[in-house]
Amino acid sequence: MANSKYEKWKSKTAISIYYLFGLSLLTFILRAVFPQSFGGEASPLGAFDNYWGIVSGALSFLGFFPAISLSAIALPYGIMKNSDMGIKPSAVEFFKKMRSAIILVCILSLLYCLLSLLIQPLLLRQKTEMKSEAELYYTIRGNMEEAIQKEHWTEAYLHFTLCNDIWPESPELKLVKDYIEANAYREDYLETIEENRAKIPKESSETIVETEKHQMQNINLRRPINSDEAISFAEEAMQDERYYDVLYLADFAKKLAGNNAEALRQANTLLANARKKINSLAPTARQEEELKTYTLKQKAYDTELAGKEIEAYYLFKQLLERAPNDPEAQDHFTLTQNATLERAFFIDEVGSSIGRTINDAVFSLPLNRIARIVIYASSLQIPVGRIQDNDSAYITGFEAMFFDSSGELLNQVVSPFAKVRALGNNAQIQLLSLDRNDQATSWAPVWQGKTGVTNANIITLDVSFSDFILCCNISGQAENLPLNYLFKGATMASYGFIPQVFRAELYRRTAIPALFLPMLGFMLVIAWRFRSKNKHGPLAWLMPVLLPIALLALFDVFSAGVATCSAILALTLDLIPALCIISVGAVGLFFLSLVVLSIQKH
Repeated sequence: MANSKYEKWKSKTAISIYYLFGLSLLTFILRAVFPQSFGGEASPLGAFDNYWGIVSGALSFLGFFPAISLSAIALPYGIMKNSDMGIKPSAVEFFKKMRSAIILVCILSLLYCLLSLLIQPLLLRQKTEMKSEAELYYTIRGNMEEAIQKEHWTEAYLHFTLCNDIWPESPELKLVKDYIEANAYREDYLETIEENRAKIPKESSETIVETEKHQMQNINLRRPINSDEAISFAEEAMQDERYYDVLYLADFAKKLAGNNAEALRQANTLLANARKKINSLAPTARQEEELKTYTLKQKAYDTELAGKEIEAYYLFKQLLERAPNDPEAQDHFTLTQNATLERAFFIDEVGSSIGRTINDAVFSLPLNRIARIVIYASSLQIPVGRIQDNDSAYITGFEAMFFDSSGELLNQVVSPFAKVRALGNNAQIQLLSLDRNDQATSWAPVWQGKTGVTNANIITLDVSFSDFILCCNISGQAENLPLNYLFKGATMASYGFIPQVFRAELYRRTAIPALFLPMLGFMLVIAWRFRSKNKHGPLAWLMPVLLPIALLALFDVFSAGVATCSAILALTLDLIPALCIISVGAVGLFFLSLVVLSIQKH
């Protein structure tokens, strides 16, 4: 019994497993420790040194796995003396003796299917993303250095933040970190509202902006729906001595009143009374600082009523720095900030966003009233995982071209930064980016074209935000995409993608592992047919080294042939018929290999 167990560890199947495991491990370790060995690539960025080696080692293992598996099937029959010579078993007895080898063939085929269909695309995508992030890092670092030379510290700090997100421990960034931050602080770029408030002395009890002693309810939550309700809210605000809210609500009532003369009269009366009350609060010989606060408050509100929400946002922000406890200023600051975010976005969102980065992305999407919009993004950062309603994507280096139904170019726009967000069932692109603290600093789009569009800051697409993110995910090289994206890409011709490209990759991706099963089967046939019958010579000892090299070249030729056939299938057959042909052909060829093996039993 003990001898029988010992013999199992020296069987042909055991030798195949030892060889497979040992050579696979050696392949992984060599490439992981020495990524540049045998024509490999070095890590593109110091931040990825460790992970790059692991991914390279895993990809090297997957690339050699077919040749190693084929060698493992054939090797025992070449280096071990066959003890079954002279025996003429029946087909049943023969397959019983070959059962372990056939099971190993099936296991290796299944393992290769899982590795090539599920793991390899993920690894290739990780490697591509590391290269893209490295390119983005060097590009942004160059922009940062240029901004430092020009002493544009706001822009320099933004680029520093983006670089730091990619490589937090970069020795290059550590050298300039304090220098950039010191100059950015000098421009008040990094100071928050709370820090500014701490520098302002407490207001005296005589300060006119503290006439409201109560906590005001949030106007944003009590938005009137008609003129009568707006007037009612305004009268309530008048009784509570919230005169600036009276101005806001009465003006809003006028907009909702339309031709309602009575509503217009009441609104005008409330406006006049509120302004009279506000003017009565104007100081005469009071402190100069209080007069500035009052003047700023009135200017901020007038700007908001004029529909200049972005300018009003900065004014109310300044007002809050002077009077942080003013409830009206706090509420109107929130209102103008929300209105501003409907038209633009703050540049610090770009640096604080977390997601996957895609470089040099190109999309061709349908757009209302014109045939198509073609978008180019130098760098695109998208959310990962399940898409939420408040998710956004950020673009650095945005370009777009608009074409009519005849293919003629209508307009084109360029913007340094852009934000893509969900707006109902559509995706909206915001092209205007603002500095949260400095009104003088902004990044606006530049338009050119025939239709005279020169100041539009928003583009609304005819696709949903989730579909836009899907387009981002499948915009890379097809060989790096997982199977689910290949299936989706094959059905998205209206989004500017070529279905045949995705179908060809899908057929190639499924055909190679599927046909690997009969390939292993025929390798078993060849190994049995040319098995070592007597003592093996010196050449047999070279088989463990020479065999995988020869079979790797053979498998490359096989893969190239499958890729060509897949391209032909993509041009001639739809998805389901082609996949059926691949599946049936693989199973049929495997059974054919078993039939040929049974013929070779003697």
